[in-house]
Amino acid sequence: MPPSENTAGVRGCWKRIFLWRVPPNWSGPQWREEIKAQVSAAAWQASREYDPAYGVPLEAFVRQRALAAALTRHRQEWRYARRCVLEDEADESIPASPVSFPEDRAVLQDALSHLSSPDQCLIQQLFWDGWTEAEVARSLGVSQQAVSKRKQATLHALQKWLNASEKIGEILSSRL
Repeated sequence: MPPSENTAGVRGCWKRIFLWRVPPNWSGPQWREEIKAQVSAAAWQASREYDPAYGVPLEAFVRQRALAAALTRHRQEWRYARRCVLEDEADESIPASPVSFPEDRAVLQDALSHLSSPDQCLIQQLFWDGWTEAEVARSLGVSQQAVSKRKQATLHALQKWLNASEKIGEILSSRL
């Protein structure tokens, strides 16, 4: 019997999946329909491949397979959108740097100089070299989740430093 969109295994995915950002090339309703189709196909395939000898309940097996399929599709769409943006930038001869104004670049370089060398390398690979978190994780021999957490912590540190330097700049300019 094929799983429907309302079985507990598939239903457990929806809350999590619908919290993800919609890829840039899709409208919200179109993306939800696409991902529902992807999840339904994965659930159907999982129910056909299920073997009770795995020692895993059918619902959990279907949920994991459906969630993995949705995540794979989501990442594919974001990679495609990113590639399109990079190709457009190359066509228009726009510099590949995420910062386009020289004064912003100087502020960013100063902020980056306050990071540790591994954190600077992480930012370089993710934002300038265009590596995915998974690629960085493979090169470092750690999990993708570890890279994601480190990226978030590094970006938070950068944001704090930039906010502090902005306040310092405002204080100095008000005194001059």
